[in-house]
Amino acid sequence: ARRKAATEEAEKQKKEEIKALQGQLAALKEIQAEVQEKESDAVKPKNQDIQGGKAAPAEALGIPDEHYLDNLCIFCGERSESFTEEGLDLHYWKHCLMLTRCDHCKQVVEISSLTEHLLTECDEKDGFGKCYRCSEAVFKEELPRHIKHKDCNPAKPEKLANRCPLCHENFSPGEEVRGLGGRGQ
Repeated sequence: ARRKAATEEAEKQKKEEIKALQGQLAALKEIQAEVQEKESDAVKPKNQDIQGGKAAPAEALGIPDEHYLDNLCIFCGERSESFTEEGLDLHYWKHCLMLTRCDHCKQVVEISSLTEHLLTECDEKDGFGKCYRCSEAVFKEELPRHIKHKDCNPAKPEKLANRCPLCHENFSPGEEVRGLGGRGQ
């Protein structure tokens, strides 16, 4: 009886996680649609592949303008024939170097907006505070110790540098980020 109850509970949790992932997928699709709409109205997208180099323009690939965003990850700029609707979903969840899964609510978010997510959107947002020195999201109870610790690397002004919430380093705008091994996935 206990084993059956445990199995049912595990199945229930699995279904809840699937439902949450489907919700995240819907949100990512909505973001992708908004980006595609903005990019079709504006100049061609700033298109970089995952190595940080320029991806080939649509004309060079023989892709008509109306299909330019087909098979393209809008977050990292990678293009692949496997990026069908389902293939892109898998890429977003597992492989995109610009996305990560929040350790606290399991939502897939852009790495560049992880701090904002933790402070404003995450299910655990009430447990986080913003460090005045490094501008990162830190558990409120750990904030005093964090500020005193040598690892609290002061953030530079946004005009001078961007900050990675995974490796806690400042880097120049447009600088290629290396060593994405600390992605957190």
